[in-house]
Order: sequence, then C-alpha cells, then structure tokens
Amino acid sequence: MSRDDWPSWPPDDPAILKSVSDVMSSGQWGKYHSAIADQLTQRIAGIHQMPHVRLTCSGTMAIELALRAADVGRSGAANRVILAAYDYPGNFRTVECLGGRPVLVDVEGNRPVMSVEELLKVGQSIDPESIAAVIVSHLYGHIADMTRIADFCLQHGWLLIEDACQTPAGMTPDGRLVGTLGDFSTLSFGGSKPITGGSGGALLTRSDRLAARIDQLVDRPGDATAMSPLACAAVLPQWSTIDRDHQRRQAAATQLQRFDWASINCRVMDDYLSGGTLSIYKFPFFASSADHRQQLIARLDALGLPIGLGFRSLHRISSRRADRIGSLLSSKQFGECCVLIDHRVLLADDAVARVQRLVQQV
Repeated sequence: MSRDDWPSWPPDDPAILKSVSDVMSSGQWGKYHSAIADQLTQRIAGIHQMPHVRLTCSGTMAIELALRAADVGRSGAANRVILAAYDYPGNFRTVECLGGRPVLVDVEGNRPVMSVEELLKVGQSIDPESIAAVIVSHLYGHIADMTRIADFCLQHGWLLIEDACQTPAGMTPDGRLVGTLGDFSTLSFGGSKPITGGSGGALLTRSDRLAARIDQLVDRPGDATAMSPLACAAVLPQWSTIDRDHQRRQAAATQLQRFDWASINCRVMDDYLSGGTLSIYKFPFFASSADHRQQLIARLDALGLPIGLGFRSLHRISSRRADRIGSLLSSKQFGECCVLIDHRVLLADDAVARVQRLVQQV
C-alpha cells in the first residue's frame, strides 16, 4: 500500500477545475480587481456573518496585519503578544519580525490549545499594560475556550486574535462558528489546509474601526497583500463541500479515537468531539517518547501512511527572545511526542480499517 492509494490533496474536484478554467478564460486571472475575489469575499462574509473580510496572500499575513493593527512594533506602544508555547511557529516569528516580544503560556495538559488557567497567571509576572494582543490558535480540531479567554482580554483591553487557519467552519460546544470569536479572526488556504488554494488567507472582523485600520495598512492604493484570482477561483467552490468533508473526517476520527492505541504504546488526546468541532485537521496522538515517535513515524511512513510530526515546542526559547509563564511542560510534551495522521487519510472510504491494519504491523 502506498501514499498514492489515499485520497489526493489538493482535491481532484471538477468544480475546482471549472472555476479556475472560467477565471482563466475570462481574463480575471491577470487583473488587479476581479469578480472572483469579490465573490469569495462575500461568501466568507456570509458564512461567518462578519461585515469585514479582507483576503490576504496567506494566513500568516492575516496574523501580521492583525498585529500591525494592534500597533505591535510601534515605538512607545504596548509591545508584548501572548501566545501558546505549542503553536504554529509562524505566529511567534511574526511577532518577532514586527519588533514585538512574545509571551509564552502553556497549552492544556491533553489538548493542543492555550490553557486558560495559565493565561490567567500572566498578570502575576508581566505588566498587563505592556501587552497588546493575544493570539489563540485552534489546532488539530481542538477548540480553545474562547469565551473565558475573550472575557479576560476584554478585562485588560487586549486585542484578541483568533487563529482559525486549521479549522474553517468549525463549531464550538455552544454552537458558535469558529472564526467569529475574536476581535480579529484569521483563515488560511495554504496547500495542506482543509480548504486550499495553494496559498491565500483571510482576515475577519466585526469592528468598523479595526477594518478601517487594515485598509490604511494595506491599500497603497492597490492591495499590497492580495490573494490571487486563481487561488480565489480554487477556494470558492470548496466552501460548498466543506460540511460534507467535515462529516467524513469526523466519522473516521471518532472511530480512530476508540482504537487500542496502547497496543503500540501510544495514547490519544482528550476526545476533541466533546469540544463541538466539526473541523478536524489531522488526527493527533501521542507516542510514549521522542525516540518512540521517530521510530513509529519511520515505520508507518514506510508502510504508506501519510503521517508526520507536530510543531516544535517553544518551551526552550531563550529568555532573550520571549517571556515564559510557568514550566511549559505540556507544550514540551506536545513538541516531543505528538504524531499527526494527515487529514486526507480521514476522507478515505475505508480509512479506519486501513489505518488500523497498518498500525497493527508496527
């Protein structure tokens, strides 16, 4: 069995091919302003019920624009940005590139999302007035406790940036749509994402003031961070199939969650389905150690299972580069032991049986 036996990604969908072909034949692909970009903007705004949507060249650029709107890097302004020590590393680097100072807090013990309890400790060692923003990421289908985090940010006047780049159209336990919960929310359409255009992203906000600030940053007078019409054409039809694909991934992940992972000296994380999400990006589980993880990935990769590492933890970052709150031990565990099965595996008709068969060969 090879990797080629699994569903292809990006998806081989005739609707995507037609959409891109139409943009090519109409000449929109070479224009500064295109109808397809307007259509995608309106579609995202309608789904999220957000009045302001700015398409961007990437999810990382959407994060950067949100931080710039918070004046991160501006002389004399609050310059610290809180984020989880286990997170997409581009978020940390973006804070640094703007001249801000990251403040690292731990993730929950068995879920790869910011720990609210650790966030609440920030004011004990960091001057709250020095903090400009908080970036909260939803990873691998797990949804952070945005209600408590938003309340804490509001209390201190911090800008809340919701990184929903891995979880398009996901849901919280109380039925709210992921990507609508921060002062800013970001989406990504990068090559591996559940909705992909190869590149591209979006920045969403309800605030007229923040939207005007983004316009000031981006319009020069053309859009300095635009998403290409071809990427827009590839992304637009995928919003019509995202619920179907979420349901297929969720069904497979539910069954994989119940597999006897202890038989290969592994364990799964807390049941993310209790968190309400329908958007599962990769299936995560823990190896028993860093060495065990390397051996496991090498073996399963050789057997043809699309599998890989999680992010590197930032728990060892020098105090010259960032402030750290507490021990960050949970982030360390994720960085050393997290294993990810690619989300396209979950789209296979016989995903569960095939994964179990491969795992049993380890």
